[in-house]
Amino acid sequence: MKLRHFLLVGGIAAFAAIATAPAAQAVLAFQTVGPVAFSTSGTAVNSSNLVFAPFNAAPAASLTGIRISGANPNDMLLGSFSENASLAKLSGASRTFTATGTPTFTFSNGSNLTGTASSITLTPNTVTGAGTQGVISTLSGNYLGSFSSLTTNTPTLRNYFSTGTPTINNSVTAYAIVSTPVGGVSSVDLDPGDGVSAVFSGIVYVTYEYDDGTVAASVPTPLPLLGAGAAFGFTRKLRRRIQSSAS
Repeated sequence: MKLRHFLLVGGIAAFAAIATAPAAQAVLAFQTVGPVAFSTSGTAVNSSNLVFAPFNAAPAASLTGIRISGANPNDMLLGSFSENASLAKLSGASRTFTATGTPTFTFSNGSNLTGTASSITLTPNTVTGAGTQGVISTLSGNYLGSFSSLTTNTPTLRNYFSTGTPTINNSVTAYAIVSTPVGGVSSVDLDPGDGVSAVFSGIVYVTYEYDDGTVAASVPTPLPLLGAGAAFGFTRKLRRRIQSSAS
């Protein structure tokens, strides 16, 4: 085999080996702290402090993000809703009322974490009878929602959540209540003169996300495999040409 042919075959073989080599990926680990009880009233901001233990599972530099969770890292936040409300149906068919809650938690450093707008199934939640209005019912139901991660991509953020006592000093829940079917006249009064506002409460945890310092090999992707296959086919053709010229 001529030297240039040898080098070419060797280079293609090396390319194929690199193309099929699995990429290293950092392993994401979790530390969950809590629980802390919370409660919000109506749509007012609750300024009670919710204090959490700081991140301490690894060096602060490895902290990549934080989020609100349940007791386990992948659990959603479970909260409960309760309110004495006045339901009205002034025309049309029977009305079924449903609520959507969206909680937001704000840390003392200004970082906000807002949950998904999740439906709260109200019980009881139906008004029947033509011209019915001012039906007072105690509405109650559960909220189950997830929170996106807050990326801790600056030394200041990592330091805040890794030292002292990270504190939620403001929490609030936004509500939207609708009735079905659409049409006619209906309404919900969440404060029908009884002086009691809607209460949203539950148990909250904070989950810290961090790089645990290990790496996991990923399976080769289809594109490198196709590239390796093309390189193998090319080397076979090249060997045939070399053997043919040698004979």
